[in-house]
Amino acid sequence: MRLLELWRSRRGFLACCLLFTLFYMSHGCYYPYISLYYQQIGLDMGQIGVITAIGPFLAMAMQTLWGRLADRRGRKRVLCATLLLSGLCLQLFFLNHSFAYTLLVAGLYVACSTASQPLTDTIALDYCSASGFRFAPIRLCGTIGFGVMPLLVGGLMASRITNIFPLYGLFCLLAALACLAAPGSAPAVQAKAARGAFGQGVIGRMLRDPAVQFVLLLNFAVNLCMSTTSFLPVYASNMGVDTDLTGKLNTISAACEIPFFLLIDWVLRRVRREHAMLATLLFTCLRMGLAYAAGLFPSCGFLLLGLSQTLHCVSYIMLYYCSAQFIHSHVEEGVRATAQTLVAMIAQGFARAVGSIAVGAVGDALGLQNAYLLLAVCVVLLSPPVFWLYRRAKAGTAPAQATKG
Repeated sequence: MRLLELWRSRRGFLACCLLFTLFYMSHGCYYPYISLYYQQIGLDMGQIGVITAIGPFLAMAMQTLWGRLADRRGRKRVLCATLLLSGLCLQLFFLNHSFAYTLLVAGLYVACSTASQPLTDTIALDYCSASGFRFAPIRLCGTIGFGVMPLLVGGLMASRITNIFPLYGLFCLLAALACLAAPGSAPAVQAKAARGAFGQGVIGRMLRDPAVQFVLLLNFAVNLCMSTTSFLPVYASNMGVDTDLTGKLNTISAACEIPFFLLIDWVLRRVRREHAMLATLLFTCLRMGLAYAAGLFPSCGFLLLGLSQTLHCVSYIMLYYCSAQFIHSHVEEGVRATAQTLVAMIAQGFARAVGSIAVGAVGDALGLQNAYLLLAVCVVLLSPPVFWLYRRAKAGTAPAQATKG
């Protein structure tokens, strides 16, 4: 009886928690292992780099299209469609193992799935804005879902790596069902707000806003390094780390997110959000440095890579969390999905495409270890323009908010 009362009183909150848990569980059985699948079907580092890069390039083309469609037609509807389509796409990997075919299917998968994360965030942030609930506990459910999957399916992946695909499809289906129970604005209300906002040239205003430029360039710098995620299993495997332990590297990063999400709102009441975002540059450089050191001491490779993964929460996750809230509060309701997908287009699209090509090329020529060093240098070089844009945004030398006339 108490559970029923709890569900009725907090139905929207619990539905969002369930959506995030299932959505990130699908990621947890895919991203830690997909590069090992590519390696097992005979692809080299350069080919893996191209496949990893083609997805982000397609993401750049598709992100804002999905976002605009979601703002006009309903965010829940579009999220359900992207989840179901991406789950179906992965089943096509069973049909052929050639490089060209794998590249085609990987591109199709990304085109369908690329907007799922920003749309999930937008639905939850809309609910939090309306209800007063905090976003951090909802996002924490996603962390737990992602983190437990390598523990649950590591043995399955070690015995047969293609188990990735049916498991991913199953959790996408469950996430789509959870999405139907999640709270959301009526499509007609969203469409009316979106038509008014887009009539004011919202995308152009966003791109001319120094505050948005600051968020975009900072996300580019940090996510350039996140392109190494796809190569981490191969890098660890080359040091002699087995498949099961390689999957647990992602469990380490997820486990560190738990105290992060429990404390982040308390921290942000004492530290300016933009300052926390800037700190991610330093933590990203440290993370790349630890991964580079793992190549110098392969006998301690798993330990050093594990330490590197502990910085995931104060590099990528802190930037993702602060950026999502910053953008959500910076634009009006009718274009929030478009704004979130614009950030994702740079973070998960352009930055990771450039990074994947660079890591693949450097990995083949000089080894993956040196790719980590190169990315750390890139972050250092991008830091001055990021700080300059932050100062411009703080000084208010350009138009105020992206969507305000």
